[in-house]
Amino acid sequence: MSRKDHIDKRLVLVHRLGHRYYPFKKLFRRSGQFGFPVSPKGRRERNGDALYLQRLEDVIPLFCFEGYSLNTTTDTQPTSAGEKVAEYSLSGTAIIGYEISKDLADLVEHADVQPLKIF
Repeated sequence: MSRKDHIDKRLVLVHRLGHRYYPFKKLFRRSGQFGFPVSPKGRRERNGDALYLQRLEDVIPLFCFEGYSLNTTTDTQPTSAGEKVAEYSLSGTAIIGYEISKDLADLVEHADVQPLKIF
């Protein structure tokens, strides 16, 4: 399976340049862990500091309330041409906001940074 098979489009991070990033599950080969990688502030997924969570519902509170970063991709097309993969948090300057699906909106009801859009 490819990364495209594990993208979850219920959460969209909006980059200051207009790119739209989506979280995805991945395998960390060194440990064999698979899931949505989220890392505490100042830590890096590639160093083995990430938690690998199975449900986006568990990722969102860490991302929106605890300052964790999230691995994301712009790649939702049939090919990987022009794909961008990056680890972002809401506390940086690159991400200007996020959009979230209606079924997850209750998770961010009390977040300091409210969604730009609920879809």
